[in-house]
Amino acid sequence: MQGSLTGATCGTRMTSDAAKHAAVQPTDAPFPFNSPHADVILQSCDGVNFRVRKAILAEASPIFGDMFSLPVVTDQPTQANHQSNEALDLPVVPMTEDSAIMSKFLRLCYPTDREQETFDDVSSLLPVARKYAMNWMEGYLVQVLRRTINTEPLRAYCIAIRYSLSEDVVRTAARGFLNESIQTSPIHPGVSELGHISASAYLRLLDYRRRCSAVVEGVACAVMLADAQLAKRCWASCASRTRIQLSLTARDHCYTCVVLAPDRDKHEICAWFLDFVTLCGNMVKDRPSGKDLTTQAAVARALLDAGRCLWCRDHAWDDIQAYLQLLSEKIDNKTSWVSLEIVH
Repeated sequence: MQGSLTGATCGTRMTSDAAKHAAVQPTDAPFPFNSPHADVILQSCDGVNFRVRKAILAEASPIFGDMFSLPVVTDQPTQANHQSNEALDLPVVPMTEDSAIMSKFLRLCYPTDREQETFDDVSSLLPVARKYAMNWMEGYLVQVLRRTINTEPLRAYCIAIRYSLSEDVVRTAARGFLNESIQTSPIHPGVSELGHISASAYLRLLDYRRRCSAVVEGVACAVMLADAQLAKRCWASCASRTRIQLSLTARDHCYTCVVLAPDRDKHEICAWFLDFVTLCGNMVKDRPSGKDLTTQAAVARALLDAGRCLWCRDHAWDDIQAYLQLLSEKIDNKTSWVSLEIVH
């Protein structure tokens, strides 16, 4: 006779869920959830039978442990349920999760091979981990979330807010969001997680970003002028530059006409590098982050311009990388002091 377990998760008799499950023709899950050594069946809401071991699930979740400690209640099965499970001599627990989610969270419980978890897995499994009091699984999923913050910081921020994750996770996601351009994509299409947080939480993120942009305004030029090695940089020590206004013909030959930088010491900086600094300043305004500060295209253009000078072309690459390192550190240092008000 087929039985069904009772427990805190499934309710006293599972009347509504059982009716839904009875209307679905069950199928068997693939390995490793089709073992003949299983002692209970978890049936997903879309009718897939997962044959599992009680002992494994009881160790993974105190909810399952309490559920399996209760006595089995024998129900009179419906005709459809009896026909589909007549060969099953195991108790069946109807679950509210679909087979895709069940397969993922059961694979985390079982000592078996599994695919690398993705951001979507974190989003779908976090509520399951909490539902079944699987603190270890939640901790693991938070680690996965941290690894994906740099690729999808806004989604990570929304999940951290929705599930009240630690402030460190929220702030890390917010800092990752600084590297996203909102000028090209201000509406964030496809970020469905925005629908699960309040407008207040999102507006505070935008305000945090605005204040970060404000504190790094003008930093690109400031870093150039504060560089302890400024006098040795190729753009300030170019041996082929001239102190007179160059003609167009001369400019074509050597793109190093002197431009006075806006500082009281009147440092003379090569024009090609000032163009690059201006470009960096515009990028920092849009993305106030030291990560991936500039694009390969921008660096390539600067190197191309520097290559027109016999002196600069041999030193430009190393000096540009040194400048970008200093600029990145300065930006991250300044934005690290900007506060973020967290609203769960």
